[in-house]
Amino acid sequence: MPSHGSILELYTFIQIASLNLHAFRKNFMYKFIFFFTVFFSTLAVAQENQIDAQGRKQGTWKKYYEKEKLRYQGQFKDDIPVGTFTYFYENGKVMAVNVYRGKTGNADSKQFDEQNRLMAEGKYVGQVRDSIWRIYDDKSVFVAEEAYKVGAKHGAWVTYYSDGVVAERIDYVDGVKQGLWIQKYEDGKNKTKANYANGKLSGECTYFDGNGKPAMRGKYKNGLKDGVWLVYEDGLLMTKEEYVKGKLMKSTDLKK
Repeated sequence: MPSHGSILELYTFIQIASLNLHAFRKNFMYKFIFFFTVFFSTLAVAQENQIDAQGRKQGTWKKYYEKEKLRYQGQFKDDIPVGTFTYFYENGKVMAVNVYRGKTGNADSKQFDEQNRLMAEGKYVGQVRDSIWRIYDDKSVFVAEEAYKVGAKHGAWVTYYSDGVVAERIDYVDGVKQGLWIQKYEDGKNKTKANYANGKLSGECTYFDGNGKPAMRGKYKNGLKDGVWLVYEDGLLMTKEEYVKGKLMKSTDLKK
């Protein structure tokens, strides 16, 4: 029969062995969990920003500012952006959200300032603006409408006062000012009425005072005042000016 001391030594050995086994298991499980956490995290990163054998972007793409701050994230299919792309400021606020139309490469976009206020919304064809864009002020009030054709200004550009009254309208054709140009005061009265041809002021032009009466009237040629210009005060003709290619040649006082 073993002695009391031997039994105590055996019991102590079993306790130590049990503790060592527990520590081993705990350490093993920690390493196991750590390994798979790192493995799957690495795998997830490895699955981002993928290019296939044909050099086409596929799947999830993310780009970063310095210090690993997310710049944008989105999905590609055969090098074409699809679904939703989200762009961020460096402070983490959303800069823009582009929702792509299938695999067309065309997107509906909403753009925000760093206080998350809507600044603009419209359509992209590829990476350029197209169709009608709506522009907002720092209170998210609609203040302008811009027309594009595949990146070029094309159609009416209209700005508005905060109450919706037109402040200015000018038309573009393939990026060049063309046609009627109108400016208005806040009460809706005319401020300027003129015409553009090939990007330059051309033909009859009238500037109005705050009461809607003519203040100056004449003609432009190739963007320069040309011929006789009449100057008014409170609707009364005061001065006649004569220009040649933008240079004032003669001024006649008609007040007398």
